[in-house]
Amino acid sequence: MLYLQILNMKHFIIIILASIALISCSKYQRLLKSSDVELKYEGAIKYYTEEKYNKAFPLLEEILPLYRGSDKSEELNFYYAYCNYYLNDFILAGYHFQKFYNIFPLSDRAEDAMFMSAYCYYLISPVYTLDQSNTYEAIDEFKKFEKNYPTSALIDSVLALKNELLFKLEIKSFENAKLNYTTENYKAAIVAFNNFLKDYPNTIYEEEVNFYILKSSFLLAKNSVRKKKEDRINNTIDAYYNFVDNFDDEKYLKESESMYDQILKEREKLLTKK
Repeated sequence: MLYLQILNMKHFIIIILASIALISCSKYQRLLKSSDVELKYEGAIKYYTEEKYNKAFPLLEEILPLYRGSDKSEELNFYYAYCNYYLNDFILAGYHFQKFYNIFPLSDRAEDAMFMSAYCYYLISPVYTLDQSNTYEAIDEFKKFEKNYPTSALIDSVLALKNELLFKLEIKSFENAKLNYTTENYKAAIVAFNNFLKDYPNTIYEEEVNFYILKSSFLLAKNSVRKKKEDRINNTIDAYYNFVDNFDDEKYLKESESMYDQILKEREKLLTKK
């Protein structure tokens, strides 16, 4: 008997909840179809503050142009940008946050909008192997934030996120240079690795890059025609001394010494043929 009572109570609760949902849905549909702009404004704000962004979004999208230039425009634009963000459309969110701080630069919300613009581009920054347009956009936005709000409570987060993106670009540049080496385009590899060191003088890859410059120089010299061989042998010797004078990791020591011994033999053979 008790079981039946509990079961009936559950059915009753389900019916009540379904009825409430149906009424709520019907009410929302009527609001969407309404021509009362002020009513839609109130509904949009209500749904936004209740974190019902999927319901607030279409209302905001409809009334936003109708309130352009009014005292409600700032609030609506800000909420609209955040609705895009909460609905995971980071591309549009980034655009609308950017648009917000350009239209309302003196707003109390401008700082938040500028950070969120950068953060949205950060979120859509892809892995380093893909096109990095959004990464560059995010870095530019973070730099803009640093310039405009140097004492902001968000500045530490901004610096950390920006440095993360810069490191991603560093990895991409390193891997692109390394690709020349792995495809045996040693002349291009030497140029690319040297440019990498200029662009990233404090890189964590400094030792590895200098080793690849040495190895690329060595392989290029070994496979050179006679008229280019002497210069390339000398370049390899210079690369060897630059490497051993600045780095002492045993991981590369044995191979670098082996290349040095071989290139000296190549020079001796070249000199005996003169």
